[in-house]
Amino acid sequence: MISVFVVLLSFVLIVVGMISLTKRAEMDPRFSIGFRVPTTLVSRRMWRKMNRLAGVLTVIIGFISLALGLITNEVYALMFTVSSLSFALGSLSLYSSRILEKETGKEEGGEEPIRTLPEVKVTYKVIVFAFFVLTIATIYLYVFYPALPDILAVHFDIRGKPNYFISKDMFTLSFLLLFFSIVYVFSSILLSAQGTPLPKEKAERILTMVRVFEIFLIIIPVLFTFVIVEIVYYNLAHKHFLDLDMFVLSYTIPLFTSIIYVINYPMRKLRSIW
Repeated sequence: MISVFVVLLSFVLIVVGMISLTKRAEMDPRFSIGFRVPTTLVSRRMWRKMNRLAGVLTVIIGFISLALGLITNEVYALMFTVSSLSFALGSLSLYSSRILEKETGKEEGGEEPIRTLPEVKVTYKVIVFAFFVLTIATIYLYVFYPALPDILAVHFDIRGKPNYFISKDMFTLSFLLLFFSIVYVFSSILLSAQGTPLPKEKAERILTMVRVFEIFLIIIPVLFTFVIVEIVYYNLAHKHFLDLDMFVLSYTIPLFTSIIYVINYPMRKLRSIW
């Protein structure tokens, strides 16, 4: 099932990459389609250049993923696809912020601008929070790793019965890599948005986009951590055939206590948005 998904995903990436390389790169900046982050929406030059680059990278990743899906383990293929796409998009976002001034004609040493546009202000606390949760989730996995069985149940049906199993080495590597990749891409987009000019007609929608990325950086790390705790608890309980509530909770309670303590600012951010 996963191998079929990887092949289909690869074809989707190839098609999307070709469209981005041709059609989208010729369009004006749009909020609905294309490689849309705050920096690419500032001008036509930025939009077209970054969509061409995004298209090329997406096509390359799609073809490599297709080859891996056909010749190697499907979990490794899926891990490569998600992580490489995340790193590519995150790195493109950071690159776009580096060339923004040159591409929009706002170069150092020029004349004083007649009108100064407002700029995007990004808080780094959400990014710190995301990497903090990633770090303590990694420590949590490290603590329980020796006690876990060699083969783990990692997916369950609607009745709670496991229906997919992988080795604990593969689970640890793939899960942490995917976790880091997702945190990286959203953090990179936010970092690249810092100081981006806000054209009047696009300001509200660009700021909304930034807020959405901030929400993702709050919710996704917490969800990943809950999944890790659930998988660790289930597999430990079925390996030792005993009640591990107090044993696991002795590590889980400090884990989520730390998250709740640090989440104070992100929760205020969520309340202000909604």
